[in-house]
Amino acid sequence: MSDVQAVRLNMRSDDLDASRPAGSHRDGVKDQWEKCLTALKTALPSQTIQTWFLPIKPVSLIDETLILTLPSRFFQEWIESHYGELFKEAIAAAFGETVQVKFLIVSEQEEQQQIAAAAPSPEEDAGGEQTAMPAPEACDFDHRFHFDNFFGGMENQFALKATQHVARQPGTTEYNPLLIQGDIGTGKTHLLHAFGNHLHEHRTETRQILLSGEGFLHEYVNALQSNRTNQFIAQMTAANVFYLDDIHFLANKTKSQEGLLFVISELLKRKAQIVITSQLAPNQLIQFNPKLIAFLQKGLVVNLAACDYNTREQIIRHHLEKNGLRLEEKIIFYLAEHLQNNVHQLHSVMVRLVAQMSLLGKSMTLEEVRYIISRICPQDGAGTPGVSPHQEIRIDSIVTATSNFFNIPVDILQGVSRKQKLINARQIAIYLCRELTSESLSAIGYHFSNLNHASVLYSYNKVKQNMTQNPRLKSTVDKIKSLL
Repeated sequence: MSDVQAVRLNMRSDDLDASRPAGSHRDGVKDQWEKCLTALKTALPSQTIQTWFLPIKPVSLIDETLILTLPSRFFQEWIESHYGELFKEAIAAAFGETVQVKFLIVSEQEEQQQIAAAAPSPEEDAGGEQTAMPAPEACDFDHRFHFDNFFGGMENQFALKATQHVARQPGTTEYNPLLIQGDIGTGKTHLLHAFGNHLHEHRTETRQILLSGEGFLHEYVNALQSNRTNQFIAQMTAANVFYLDDIHFLANKTKSQEGLLFVISELLKRKAQIVITSQLAPNQLIQFNPKLIAFLQKGLVVNLAACDYNTREQIIRHHLEKNGLRLEEKIIFYLAEHLQNNVHQLHSVMVRLVAQMSLLGKSMTLEEVRYIISRICPQDGAGTPGVSPHQEIRIDSIVTATSNFFNIPVDILQGVSRKQKLINARQIAIYLCRELTSESLSAIGYHFSNLNHASVLYSYNKVKQNMTQNPRLKSTVDKIKSLL
């Protein structure tokens, strides 16, 4: 149940007594329905009332059964899933606790015909006088996102190159639709807006339409409400390039999926380019129309992985260079190491750091940076992002425990010997230092003859990967942990 459903209705007990049904008289039912709407208005925004509840019309109240008409079954499903408890409470307050509600879909047949119909022809547009449906908002691409400032690392180079390729010749390749898939903060929206900005700069005559999944839902629902489905489809299919950001939002939205399916099929017939982003691959989209999934799989699916350490460092340096600012190297390493969750989090922290350094006119210490990170993106209220809370363990303690376990002198363990036995022990110690402390890569490297952060990260990743395949190594690591 959503938060809004937990809101109590403000209807007095004397209002309830006065609102008892009086037979099936139509005017009486209308009066009671107005009281129901008044109660709902105290708990819901006016836009919600206008969109979802004003289209409902009371028909009759017979034998404790209230009959209400709705424009479509989609309306019924939406109201029941989003406002079910609140709606029941309002009905009970206005009509009585024992009243049952029955919905009558009066225009369902007309709606199905509209969805199945093609966009209106010029002759149909000329005949009859209809009020034009408001067009979707202007296609406004975020000017910050371009191909040349997309830092995606080696793993995401294919996604970048494929998107650039399609942007240079939209609608003429086999890569249609182009589906950009990745988790939150991997750069899906960046690539989508970079695509649009590229066309805006190089193909100014291209007609582009950009909608989020949520935006498409609301636009389509408004079209259904106002019997303007054909006009809506005509507007969508007039585009040369159609963008839909976060299609996964439409999960379980049956009617909107049907509308999108028709729009996509018409756009493909007209050789318009379709660019879609999703957190999930097509075969992982749950509660989706199989035909819509099939359309998504016909084109090219490119995947975006989370940024690696080097990419995060590149993004940090880009923010600093763009604003003419500097941070100590150990702070840059710290940021790149710990802000692992997603790019949105990294950008948020960098915007704050850049603003603070610019406005105060001075650089920042590591402690100041740690404090800002803890305020912007705390992890369960404790610790540094990307680092699990552990007991206070020092690097010296880990080095000593590893030294004792392998019977290797501390100075040799921390030295530069290339004997395999010493390398293995040193890599295990480095792994434990990163796993059990919040020290930066450079700080850990300092304790091992000033290893650079890349070498420290290599040692950590090697032990971590080998542990999944080597139970004996995992046992060794666990035994050393037990000594701490």
